[in-house]
Amino acid sequence: MIVPASDASENAQEAALFSPPLWIQRRAMVANILRRHKCASVLDLGCGEGSLISILLNNAQFTKLHGVDVDVAALEDAQRNCAPTDYDRQYLRENEVECELWKGSVAEADDRLKGFDAITSVEVIEHLDDEVLAAFPSVVFGTYRPRIVVITTPNEEYNVHFENLQTNSHHPTKRFRHWDHRFEWTRAEFECWSRSIAQEYAYEVEFSGVGLLASNPEDSTFGHCSQIAVFRRKAAEEYRFPESECVARQPYKHFASIRFPYFTECNFTTSQILAEARSLIEPLIYNEWYHEAHYQQPRVTAGDQSLRWDGSEHTISLNTVWEKTLRIRQLCKTKDRFRASLESEEGRKLFEIVPDSIEEGQEDKREELIKVLWRIPDLSSDRALEKDGYEEDTHWEGKEAGRHDMAHWSDPEIWGGTQLANVRPEQDLSWGEAPPAHEDKYAQW
Repeated sequence: MIVPASDASENAQEAALFSPPLWIQRRAMVANILRRHKCASVLDLGCGEGSLISILLNNAQFTKLHGVDVDVAALEDAQRNCAPTDYDRQYLRENEVECELWKGSVAEADDRLKGFDAITSVEVIEHLDDEVLAAFPSVVFGTYRPRIVVITTPNEEYNVHFENLQTNSHHPTKRFRHWDHRFEWTRAEFECWSRSIAQEYAYEVEFSGVGLLASNPEDSTFGHCSQIAVFRRKAAEEYRFPESECVARQPYKHFASIRFPYFTECNFTTSQILAEARSLIEPLIYNEWYHEAHYQQPRVTAGDQSLRWDGSEHTISLNTVWEKTLRIRQLCKTKDRFRASLESEEGRKLFEIVPDSIEEGQEDKREELIKVLWRIPDLSSDRALEKDGYEEDTHWEGKEAGRHDMAHWSDPEIWGGTQLANVRPEQDLSWGEAPPAHEDKYAQW
């Protein structure tokens, strides 16, 4: 049942229909797309209360995050929701992050916002008047021209699952999920609109979706609740810039700068980096083995040999070490510096970088592995390995990570270590409760 955004039961209603709640799934999916495409700078058009930006701020991959909205009240909320927390001040990110908010319309381009890796527009276009929607492609794809564009919008076909859709003030004869929607498109309509944009502005586009009813998560007859288009820019010579692009424009009003503390010490030696790496890699490898042996393999008896630790010949993904160990990122600043330390004369006595064995045709997914050249002791007496600089798994991989059984999304073994679980940890909220920092007046569905 669709309820007004101001209704206090909104979160409970959404949690009952979607598991995890749809706002979590949608923002996690967008964040994951940006991470996979190695985007460091993101411009969020129609940022609202900052719900996406505040999630991206938890990942140090993103070093430049700007949000644009026409609603001053929403921008005030975004300024509060994206502000540094005690967690940010205790665990200093390795690099500075630029976070800025702007008041402006997506119907106008501002030259100060050119040059971003990606632009996102999450559940926004359905709120745009015809003239603004008509200008949107020229602004985003013609003027800003980021490498990646991610757009999400409701899938009208999925409305068959909802009762009591809301009477629409713009189309009195129609009933939409939200009173302010100007339209809700079918998959065919959204794909037609997206493909025409891609063709005109020299982009490629692919489609996906997010949100299936928890009561029947295998049923995608009507697609997903939200549909997603991911645009990838082609070569620059395939697009001819119009003459008007030479005119300087700065219509947006700067609203707020949000500053985060970060780790400023530098000039650490290779020996210091290797000592930290050895200390932190041991528990990472042991934890990976322990989780696989006790939770991912078929249930075994306590005396089974597969539950006995063998400390020799262990490897771990270089990316895993980099992403999960804040301390190493602080010392090295860049992954290239970390790799160079491992490959140094001193590092080769402790580590060897080897290619991952992978099936034919999957070469693009090959990872570098770090092989340890010493015997790791049994760490079973120290299972809660919360060393300084170690972070829980911070990615939501959806079905690719075997997490498609969303009926158990409240299980911390499945969801408790995701990036989204770390959002504002001091609030101590359960997964069924959307924190105030992420309430969105347009995002209940």
